Amino acid sequence: MNYDELKHDIALKIEGLQRRLEDPDLTPSESEMIQNMIDNYQYISELAEMNYYHRGLQ
Repeated sequence: MNYDELKHDIALKIEGLQRRLEDPDLTPSESEMIQNMIDNYQYISELAEMNYYHRGLQ
């Protein structure tokens, strides 16, 4: 998977999780779990970006 595909896939996953967070029926633990997943995907995205630019693949 190339960098652009990875960034796109991660963005889609984050968007889906953010929509799930809008559900008023979520328990606090479910909300926290979803927020942690969003944070993890954002971190993965940052690592992929750092790796991409570190290798000079712009």
